[in-house]
Amino acid sequence: MDQTDVVPGDIIRLTPGVAYFDMCILQSKHILIDESALTGEVHPIAKIPLDPANSRKTYNPKMNNSSTISAGTTILECGGGGDIEQGDLAIVTQTGSFTAKGELLCDVL
Repeated sequence: MDQTDVVPGDIIRLTPGVAYFDMCILQSKHILIDESALTGEVHPIAKIPLDPANSRKTYNPKMNNSSTISAGTTILECGGGGDIEQGDLAIVTQTGSFTAKGELLCDVL
């Protein structure tokens, strides 16, 4: 799937590589993110899926930082299996200039 076809609300399978969208992790066994491009943090960060017990609460990327993948970061490792029940899944929350990286670039320019 081409990244230009993805819109907020799409559920995608996570694979190692650059993240092009802001996403919230829905399902994962193991995921490691390099956030140095945005935060300068030198150590990779382990991320976890959203807690289903909080499903009635509104998602907030700052409050749910441990479950958020920002555009411009790199997925170093993810431990999903071959089928949808085992794979690492995330829901796209922002695309383009509305992502954390896009907002940062708009502020600089």
